[in-house]
Amino acid sequence: PMQTLIVDLAANGMRAIELKHAVVRNYPHLMDAQYQSALLGLQELECLVGEEVEGEWFFKTLDKTDPDYQPLEYSAEFAEKIIAASCGEFVEIDVDDFLAQLDAMIAKAQGTDSNSSN
Repeated sequence: PMQTLIVDLAANGMRAIELKHAVVRNYPHLMDAQYQSALLGLQELECLVGEEVEGEWFFKTLDKTDPDYQPLEYSAEFAEKIIAASCGEFVEIDVDDFLAQLDAMIAKAQGTDSNSSN
C-alpha cells in the first residue's frame, strides 16, 4: 500500500521532500528506513526515478507501457546518492577529513587537546 501511494503521488513528478511529507501524513509511525526501502524497491522495479531539477531532487513515476519508455541504467552507488538526496542535500565527504574531525571531537569529549603530544 505504501509503494502504491508513492507511485500515485509521484505520477506527475514531486519534490522529494514533499513526497516524504505526504507519505508520512498517511503513515505517521513510518520509520525512515522503511521509507527509504520502499523508494529503493520502486527504483529497482523501475517504477520510480529520481532526478535533480534546478538544484532540487524530484521523484517521478515511470510507466513501462508508455511507448517512449526507456529502461534506466544506474549503479548501486548512484542509487545510494538518490536515497541520500531524498533525506536532504547529499554531501560527499573526504574520509581523512572526517576521521580528523572525529578524532578532535573525541579528544574534546575526553577533555584533551588532539594537537597536544600526550
